[in-house]
This record gives sequence, structure tokens and C-alpha cells, in this order.
Amino acid sequence: METIVILVCYNGKWVTSKKMCKYEGGDSKGLIVPRTIKFAELLDRVHQIGNTNSREDKVCLNSQFWWPRMSGST
Repeated sequence: METIVILVCYNGKWVTSKKMCKYEGGDSKGLIVPRTIKFAELLDRVHQIGNTNSREDKVCLNSQFWWPRMSGST
């Protein structure tokens, strides 16, 4: 089963500076999940991490991607 790593940051805020976004403050937890994870399953995991109630609390998901530079690219 192919997996991916997701870093969940919470109780902080996103800050934009010089066209870059970064997350300040709060806590973070890394997850290793199957590449085929369903969105509803991911939301359940995020609610567990944040200790929130999925029926009462809303979650806002933002994403930022990093990937390794391929050899020969500039």
C-alpha cells in the first residue's frame, strides 16, 4: 500500500509574506495515510487530532505542497 505523509497544523494561523505562506503558532502532528484515503476519512482523522466534534465543529483545510526537485531541473 502506497502512503503519503500529511502534516496537520492547528490552533495557529496562516501568514502570507513575500508571496509565501507559512503557519505560525499552534501545534502540529504528522500523519502517514494511504494514498487512496477518502476525504471523509481524512476529515475524521483531523477532527481526532484537534479533539473536535465532527457533527458540531467546522474544519478549514488549507494545503501547501513540497516535492523533491528532479535531477536536471533548474
